[in-house]
Amino acid sequence: MKAFIRSFWGLSGRMNRKPYIIRVAAIYIISIASGALFMQLFSLMGIDVAAETGQVVELSELPVPSYVFFLGFALFFAVMIILLMGSVSLDIRRLHDMDMSVAWLLASWLVLLVSPFFLMVEGAQVLKLLWNLFLLCRKGTDGENKFGPDPLAKTTEI
Repeated sequence: MKAFIRSFWGLSGRMNRKPYIIRVAAIYIISIASGALFMQLFSLMGIDVAAETGQVVELSELPVPSYVFFLGFALFFAVMIILLMGSVSLDIRRLHDMDMSVAWLLASWLVLLVSPFFLMVEGAQVLKLLWNLFLLCRKGTDGENKFGPDPLAKTTEI
């Protein structure tokens, strides 16, 4: 269990491209699934019908208790925070593999924040996808660097 937690949320060391893409794909899949579940919760509560008709619906008028909505939203928010922390951890270790500091990650966030695309959700997703493609395609540093040994190096044990 400790190895699993470190593989997604550890901040030290290096990560080569293959484990990076597998873990990023897992984060995307979990994110999409949890978003779909949250949207299903909206649908079960009748909020989607109210949105289509333009009606204002009081929480007391919904077919399920309002605490179900709040618990669902809290769970969705918690999952998204955990996934964000995992994504940041993966990006940091991938940057370490390329012998780059965390400053590059901060710079990518700054670009995302000041970009006019940030106003559109699709634009932010495109920029994040481009960032992930950069981290995926760029080869890591051969041999040891200041962040640790090469994860692809063959170790010989006697």
